[in-house]
Formats: sequence, C-alpha cells, structure tokens
Amino acid sequence: MSTFACNLRAGHRVVGTEPPDTTAPADAGPGERLALRAALLAVPPGQRAVLVLRYVADLSVEQVAETLGCTAGTVKSQTARGLAALRTAYHKGDVSMEMRGA
Repeated sequence: MSTFACNLRAGHRVVGTEPPDTTAPADAGPGERLALRAALLAVPPGQRAVLVLRYVADLSVEQVAETLGCTAGTVKSQTARGLAALRTAYHKGDVSMEMRGA
C-alpha cells in the first residue's frame, strides 16, 4: 500500500482535491473547459489531488510530496495513473460529446 493511500485512510487532510474553475487553457471554449473539468472529476480523488497540485498549482514533485505527506515516488506514480485516468475519461465517453461542443 502506498504512503499516499495510507495517509488518506488515516484521515489526513488532502488539499487540492477539487478542481479549480480554470482547468483548460485560456483559449479553450466553455464546452472544452466543462469537458475537461468533468473528466477531471472522474479521476480518483488522490490522483486528482496530485494532478491539480502538479499542473494547476504548478508545484514540483517534491512540493506535492511534502504537501500531501507522501514520497516523491508516490507522487510520480499517482501522476502517471491520474493522467491515464484523465485521458480515458476524456476520450472514452465519461464526458459526453455534447459537453465538448461537438
């Protein structure tokens, strides 16, 4: 079991589990932003926290590890898994085509 999972089960507070309002590039349309936000919500909470801290808050692997109380290796693995889950949710239909503006 990873340190990150242990910390979540132990009831430690995790910051950044809710996606911010600005999850898409500034030039993306509203439909694209909504689609990306919906896909991000489909990612498991621990992975979502890592993605938000890494790519939205622009924290380093070490900063995320310190913030979440886990190892850098756990951040890296959760990032990889989270990105895979995000891609799957976005491209496989967890996010409807109507939300993307198609």
